[in-house]
Amino acid sequence: MDIQNLILLELTGESYFKSDKLAEKLGVDHQIVVGGIKSLENYSGIIQCEDVVEVILQLTEEGDEILNSGSHEYRVYCAIPESGILQSDILKIFPGAKIGISKALSSKWISLTKNEAGVPYLHRLIPEVKDDVQRLLSDVKESRRPLSNNEKSQLKKRKLVTELKRTSYLVRKGPSFSTNIKSEETDLSSELLFSGEWQTAKFKAYNFYSLGAALPSGHLHPLLRVRSEFCRILCDMGFSEMPTNNYVECSFWNFDSLFQPQQHPARDAHDTFFLSDPEISDINKTVETCYIDKVRTAHSQGAFGSRGYQSPWLMEEAEKNLLRTHTTAVSARMLHALSKKNPFTPAKYYSIDRVFRNENLDATHLAEFHQVEGLVADFGLSLGHLKSVIRTFFSKLGLTQLRFKPAYNPYTEPSMEIFSYHPGLKKWVEIGNSGLFRPEMLRPMGLPEGLSVIAWGLSLERPTMIRYGYKNIRDLIGTIVSNVQVLVPGFVPFIIASFTTVIFNFWHQLFLQTWKLFLHMSRDSLISVRCHREQIMTDVKKTDAQSATPKRPKKPEGLRVKEKIRRRKLITVARKKVIRRQTYIKLKSLMKQRAEKYMHEYRRLAKRETTLQRKAKKTGDFYVPAEPKLAFVVRIRGINGVHPRPRKTMQLFRLRQINNGMFVRLNKATLNMLRIIDPYVAWGYPSLKIVRQLIYKRGFCKYHGTRLPLTNELIQHKLGHLGLICVEDLVHEIYTVGPNFKHAVAFLWTFKLSNPSGGFRKKGKHFVEGGDFGNRETYINRLLKAMI
Repeated sequence: MDIQNLILLELTGESYFKSDKLAEKLGVDHQIVVGGIKSLENYSGIIQCEDVVEVILQLTEEGDEILNSGSHEYRVYCAIPESGILQSDILKIFPGAKIGISKALSSKWISLTKNEAGVPYLHRLIPEVKDDVQRLLSDVKESRRPLSNNEKSQLKKRKLVTELKRTSYLVRKGPSFSTNIKSEETDLSSELLFSGEWQTAKFKAYNFYSLGAALPSGHLHPLLRVRSEFCRILCDMGFSEMPTNNYVECSFWNFDSLFQPQQHPARDAHDTFFLSDPEISDINKTVETCYIDKVRTAHSQGAFGSRGYQSPWLMEEAEKNLLRTHTTAVSARMLHALSKKNPFTPAKYYSIDRVFRNENLDATHLAEFHQVEGLVADFGLSLGHLKSVIRTFFSKLGLTQLRFKPAYNPYTEPSMEIFSYHPGLKKWVEIGNSGLFRPEMLRPMGLPEGLSVIAWGLSLERPTMIRYGYKNIRDLIGTIVSNVQVLVPGFVPFIIASFTTVIFNFWHQLFLQTWKLFLHMSRDSLISVRCHREQIMTDVKKTDAQSATPKRPKKPEGLRVKEKIRRRKLITVARKKVIRRQTYIKLKSLMKQRAEKYMHEYRRLAKRETTLQRKAKKTGDFYVPAEPKLAFVVRIRGINGVHPRPRKTMQLFRLRQINNGMFVRLNKATLNMLRIIDPYVAWGYPSLKIVRQLIYKRGFCKYHGTRLPLTNELIQHKLGHLGLICVEDLVHEIYTVGPNFKHAVAFLWTFKLSNPSGGFRKKGKHFVEGGDFGNRETYINRLLKAMI
């Protein structure tokens, strides 16, 4: 007998059953019963089925072991003789003895003492114990009784059981229940029509809730769509695409040919992915020796009006293989090939391809992303031409809010960073870099004197984020992309435009028809209509004058009570609004008074310092300022291979990522901690101006585990009981290291700073040796200003 008949036979004797119980009764797999139920559901009205989701406990591998051998604490107790035993001997008996000792001690089954030689010794405290853990696991295995929440949490905490969701089905008789099932026709075929059986045949009802077969169609990924638009726009502007099929570059083309020094921080392993196999390339076989010599001279001695970097240029450094950090290496190869053409012809090139950088992943940074590279080589080009090209390009994409910020690049002078406003993040986001290539890069290639090359490197991901409204760049890269966001730029405007056209046509036709009807009405018709209207108005006035005005009916009592309650609520809401407004005005006035008070205090302290300095200088003494109480610590290096002790110390300072910073109160303990993490951080004594800029520009608070921008309302809500009600109170408390400094710093989220403009000098050396890490004292303000 098949499973369908068995299910119907079970329902004949019972009003309902559960699928898992029936599977146990029949001795078959549960999925077989589920398949039979699903097939019976296709017959309309035979059975009724509903899902039942149960959470069951299942023993883990360790739980099975304890069920067979007993819990760790019970085995430890049984292994201890009445005279006691050495702890080291117990640990040798079975692997879980350490856990068993801990649990037995907490349950006060045993005691731990030391003998005369100082060796740990274990003794029994009670004569007999019961293994409750094994009993609970047995109840779970045999499903004897439901466990309490405390028992469940105890077993889950020890990872002896896991929770599994099991779906079964509750099956009842349907309105058309029968043990004799006749097959239903699914199609009206020609055989049924010719034979006449269609008149008596029973057809299967349509299931309007089932999904149809998925259509083999899709949409372009937002990144590919923007990439194709970039290509089309650049081609329309007269650019030609460069070949970009070499992801692996040697350092010569990626750095040295671009006049980037071999000591530049970007060539550090923390910023670049270097290859281990093959580790180097023999550039002497692929690049002319004269070009390599000119590059070496430009770096080490200087050339073409430049002093160079006055540092030795090593061939071993230039031969290192890496994943290219920018497609400017492709531009360098194209310019080198262009220099061999005689005579020289102006050119415009572009490329869009992947680049790789050892970045910290966040909402706007990826380790692998696309770069849009473009260059124009011609005589007489300037920075104005560059800005015009960039504005023209982005205006075709619909990004008109652009800003240009002066920047430093080793291979361009002057240089500019390009920013665009992101309405989702509500801030200006860097989308590219640009500038004019330096002569030290162009002239060694053999390009003619007086030639100018304007170039730019733009991100592909960030303009896509701005256009499609992505707040996190990691949601853009991957297999799951919201179809709504994909369709917004193209499909929704089409729907809106179509709907607007339909509405306009409707009202336009209605107006024309009404106007035609009005024109075709004769003058007599208009007069008759007017007379008829006046007669109706006269009759209405007579009727009103003759009839007495009826009395208004009295409102029901329930309605009057409801209106009274509603009026009271409105009065209460208005009163609260007035009180809230008055409180806000008072708080605003108080905040202003406190800000003025703090400003006078800061000026008085600065004036006092100046007076003491002048007094000491006048008497020929040295003025020694007070020991600083406040420091700001920034993590600048250390991702992999950090020793556990400095890693733990940086976690205590909440410096979990590169460029994370936090205020620290200086005392003996924190100074010792700073010495431990000195090679990984830069720290010093911030000024009042820097403290204010950090809190106002980069300040976020921790509110119920969420990172939120600092506001006076949040400060008053979280720190109002400490007397801190506004941002100026927070600045004053931190700068003066007040009594509530600990609570103020704990309220702040870790500061996330940017890389300093121009990069770091040398992360591997101390600040006093010309490097970056260590105590900078007051010079930390210069670094923080570049990172804010």
